[in-house]
This record gives sequence, structure tokens and C-alpha cells, in this order.
Amino acid sequence: MRKRLLGISVIFVLFCGLCAAEGNDSSSERMRIVRNDILCIKEYLQRFYVVNGFYPAELPVEGITDPWGNRYVYYRGFFFSDGQRIPYLVISYGSDGKKGGEGECADFTSADDEFETD
Repeated sequence: MRKRLLGISVIFVLFCGLCAAEGNDSSSERMRIVRNDILCIKEYLQRFYVVNGFYPAELPVEGITDPWGNRYVYYRGFFFSDGQRIPYLVISYGSDGKKGGEGECADFTSADDEFETD
């Protein structure tokens, strides 16, 4: 079980590293990288859940950053202000690293509709 989880973690780190490495400095490319990174993190979280029956307390590797060098934020068991509960939330706070904003400064989250893969 540990070997399988370790394998999932290694794949997660390698894939996220590849996503970040292929980018350039354009705004649309950075936003595409954020989308891909968050999809990668979501995939890791789903696989972790299947193997363990629960979501991890934290991401497996410290220092996973978005294209602007800010760490992705992860919450397990997140509640929205309207009372909706989701099992986790992954956030990039955009180029300024602060909550809110527009364009490159906007927040990108795993709960955003455009990140759905189905």
C-alpha cells in the first residue's frame, strides 16, 4: 500500500513539474498552466482517496508553485459561505498572490466550472 501511494506521489510531482516547465511568459499560457496544475492535483487527490478512503491532510510535496511562484493552497473539507461543502479546494491566488482580483490576478480554484473534466 505504501509503495503504491509513494508511486502516486512521485507521478504527481513529476507531472506537475512537467506542466510548469513547458510554460512561457504569456498571460494565457500561465493561466493554462494553472488549469493543468490544478487538474493534476485533483487527479492526485482522487487517486489518494481511492487508495486510502480519505483525502490527505496536506499536499504530498511542499513548495508546489503556480507560474507566478506562489504556492498552491489546499483545504480539506472546505465549506462555502452558502453552506455548500466540498471534499477539498485547491487555489492559486493568481499573479499577485492575494485573494480576489481580475485577469492574471484572479483566483483559480478546483471548484471552478472550467476545471471540470466530465
